[in-house]
Order: sequence, then C-alpha cells, then structure tokens
Amino acid sequence: MSTKRASRRLKRQLNPEKPTLWIGKNGIVPDLVEEANRQLQNREIVKIRVHRTVTLPVKEVADIVASKTESTVIDLKGRTLVIYKPNRGEDKERKNPWEKS
Repeated sequence: MSTKRASRRLKRQLNPEKPTLWIGKNGIVPDLVEEANRQLQNREIVKIRVHRTVTLPVKEVADIVASKTESTVIDLKGRTLVIYKPNRGEDKERKNPWEKS
C-alpha cells in the first residue's frame, strides 16, 4: 500500500461489504489459502472473518494469512480482517483504481 490515504479509501469501500471468507475451527488450511489467493487475484482485496472457535489470537491469524498469500493486512477490527494484494497479472501497466493519479 503506497499511502495511508489509499489505505483509508480501501477500508471505507469495503466496510459495508460482508466477509467473503471465514476461518473456522480447522484454522488456516491449504484450501483456505488457495481460495484467498484466488479471490485476491480476482478482486485484489478480501474481507475475512475469524470464527470464535479459532484458538489463535486474531492478530496472529491475520499475520499468517498475509504471509501465506503474500498480501498486506490493511484493516483489523475485532474478528474481521481485510487483506490487499495488488494484481500484477496480465496488464502490468494498469493503475490501482483506488489511488488518485
């Protein structure tokens, strides 16, 4: 994330959205990481909810998910986290739609 302003804009945009991934009692399994990567590739940003049955602290879960998906945690509130990974796929010159030029 290049600036705090862009980070705030991303948080505001995703605030009303519902989580698209849930981490349950099985924890961070390879299927969850694979789905997170798939969603990051399609949307660049994913909202994740950590269920109460997870024994690890939410901050630690966020760090693990971010490291396994090579993304950045941009928001962590309660048991909900938001991760961001810029899409560097086919169109490398594409600008980030949330950043002003």
